[in-house]
Amino acid sequence: MWTTLPTDAARRRALLLLAVGSMLGLLLGCVAALRDHSAAPSDTIPNDAIALVNGKPIREDEFASAVALLASEKREAVSASERVHILQRLIEEELLVQHGIARGVVASDRTVRQAIATAMLDAIVADSAGEQAAQDDALRQYLDWLRSEAEIVVVPEHGG
Repeated sequence: MWTTLPTDAARRRALLLLAVGSMLGLLLGCVAALRDHSAAPSDTIPNDAIALVNGKPIREDEFASAVALLASEKREAVSASERVHILQRLIEEELLVQHGIARGVVASDRTVRQAIATAMLDAIVADSAGEQAAQDDALRQYLDWLRSEAEIVVVPEHGG
């Protein structure tokens, strides 16, 4: 059986989507860190939220922006499975940001946050040329562990 290798354009597109998703996640984390976290219990989802991650809502407008970004990249409508995939990525990004905040990795100064985001994206791009499969597997395992430790509530019509 023959396996086709991704083209340079496909790799660039994948890296672009990863970078955009990472930046969106960091932006969401910054907003979350600056907000008051004395939110309602997890069984009460705000009207404009499509999911809760450890009590922090992922808002419909944030999700819509991510969907619109993918649609503009693809230049066609986003499928239902892609919408579910986008929501899962937003949840994973929020998990990573919350974990970074809990560990003290993310400082409250916006300049420091931007520097961290830029450094992480540069590292991801540099590393992607090498052991991508092993890194993807390690990241998947780490995200699976974060999911097992988190409380995630998704509104049913958005993939829950």
